[in-house]
Amino acid sequence: MRKRLTVPLFLGLLMAAQAASAARAASFDCRRARTPDEIAICQTPQLSELDSIMAMFYHGLRRYTRRYGNAMGLQGQLKNDARAFLNRRAACGANVPCLTEAYKERIQELLVNWAQAME
Repeated sequence: MRKRLTVPLFLGLLMAAQAASAARAASFDCRRARTPDEIAICQTPQLSELDSIMAMFYHGLRRYTRRYGNAMGLQGQLKNDARAFLNRRAACGANVPCLTEAYKERIQELLVNWAQAME
């Protein structure tokens, strides 16, 4: 079931995404990148940008759900989903199209989680 985002929420997320895209930096220290997926993210501007956007949505949602009584019980789900995403990302290795798709799907999942938390 797809949730509809409210206009204010969507605009807020869009503005945040634009701020993250301006930074164009991975959410982790690229000097410490060791695995094929981390190296590919650091070497590919689009992946680095997607990583930053995804991390911003994830950390913002974690803060929101902590602040507002674990909105919809999402705290545990967020942690489990994050682990699953990192495993999926690692399975892609240095395959940029695979990594791109994994990030796009993860960002979409987080947007649905935001919509659930805001209900």
